[in-house]
Amino acid sequence: MKPSSGKVRIAVIAALGVAAFAIIAVGALTISHAQLASSPWPMFHHDLRHTGLSQYDTSTNSGTEKWAFATVIGGLSSPVIGADGTIYVSDEGYKSGISGTAIGYVYAVKPDGTQKWKFTTVIENLVNFTPSSPAIGADGTIYVAYADGILYAVKPDGKRKWKFPNTGGAGEIEWSSPTIGTDGTIYLGAGVYLYAINPDGKQKWATQTGGQVESSPAIGADGTIYVGSDGGAVFAVNPDGTQKWAFSTLAGFPGISSPAIGSDGTIYVGSYDYNLYALTDGGQGTVTEKWAFPTGSYVFSTPAIGADGTIYIGSYENGSPYVGTLYAVNPDGTEKWAFANGGGFSSPAIGADGTIYTGVYAVNTDGTQKWEFANGAGESSPAIGADGTVYVVGDQLYAVGGAPSPTPTTSVTMPANLLFGKVPLGGMVTKDLSVKDKGSATLFITNVSSSDPEFVPAATTCSAAPRSRCSIAVGFTPNTRGKRTATLTLTDNASAGTQNVKLKGVGR
Repeated sequence: MKPSSGKVRIAVIAALGVAAFAIIAVGALTISHAQLASSPWPMFHHDLRHTGLSQYDTSTNSGTEKWAFATVIGGLSSPVIGADGTIYVSDEGYKSGISGTAIGYVYAVKPDGTQKWKFTTVIENLVNFTPSSPAIGADGTIYVAYADGILYAVKPDGKRKWKFPNTGGAGEIEWSSPTIGTDGTIYLGAGVYLYAINPDGKQKWATQTGGQVESSPAIGADGTIYVGSDGGAVFAVNPDGTQKWAFSTLAGFPGISSPAIGSDGTIYVGSYDYNLYALTDGGQGTVTEKWAFPTGSYVFSTPAIGADGTIYIGSYENGSPYVGTLYAVNPDGTEKWAFANGGGFSSPAIGADGTIYTGVYAVNTDGTQKWEFANGAGESSPAIGADGTVYVVGDQLYAVGGAPSPTPTTSVTMPANLLFGKVPLGGMVTKDLSVKDKGSATLFITNVSSSDPEFVPAATTCSAAPRSRCSIAVGFTPNTRGKRTATLTLTDNASAGTQNVKLKGVGR
């Protein structure tokens, strides 16, 4: 497909018919310890630019389920991952048996799939169920917002640190997740405002957009904050809360995705008008449309940007957020490939090896399917762990694949020489050889053989679970007087492949 020709737009608020900015409070507070965590996946779509690009290789991910974690309600956000591998996911909705009361949860899940803790709060003025993905600060604080417009700061132990605002909601939150700037400021869209909140929970400023904020803020290298509203506009906001420019998509199509920012500063954003837009920030008051890529359907998915600059975006069929097409778009706006049924609401994630993940599929860089995870959902955005595990949401939180389990190693617990002592000719003495699996996967000994027929193993196979043992009985029946020696060889799936034990006995 050919991109549209570039257009330069002078961003004048009055021309767009949007309300003037309301800078409600101004402050300047820099607290370095509240900056974004250095972790595998600290916020929605991985980083400040929302590239969705992981630094970890996923080439060995098999697509098999490692574990599933069930929550109370099941209306889960996209997951994030802390520095220690803890997975955080939020959940909100009406709790069974409590009429008219909404409950919000944040779950901290250990890498083995067990619960670490659960943070619970009451959602007072619920108008929709759109769980916000948490964001993790460098000090381990978890920031999470609920549909009633309340942002919570939760300590690493699961206890509340503060909430913003202290009374009442800041406005309905729909699809917006918090983003933490380089100075520790937390940015969040609620109602028709983009809020900047200091790490102590106090408002820094609030600026009005042209409609309900329906995206998570992305932050450029110069600190500019980019956010979209259901007025069909993308807003660029200076770090002090003043508007830089606004870009409006086609009239009559209000929805817009969260922006993503390329390494060259290009802003990519999807729209309900069926297009993926590439924008250039021209400075104060000016924005240039580089191209518009038509997808043929609604775009709500946040674009992901590969290491080579390829943009990946999902579109969904009218009436079904779970079915659609995943597109790979070249930096010049032309189509690279399209993967059918790989789209939907899901904002793609990309492994360091180039594999693209949606809520259901793993797709190779050439647009072919690598695997499908049937329990995933077309609206969740995956997160990628340090070991290559992909975390996706369906009716539960799932850990998928990851690197293969380490190859088990074995250790002969008896001395290297298995001694039988003096045995009369024609007699027999039996000794047990105990083998311990010191690895993390089951040990399988597939063959046991002796170099001398006077030494005979009673079994040729043996298996042991991790950190456990199995025993092999070996009999010595001498038919010749004097010292007798042999080698017992064990063939197994341990790292060395074979294990040898010296056998010694005396015939008399």
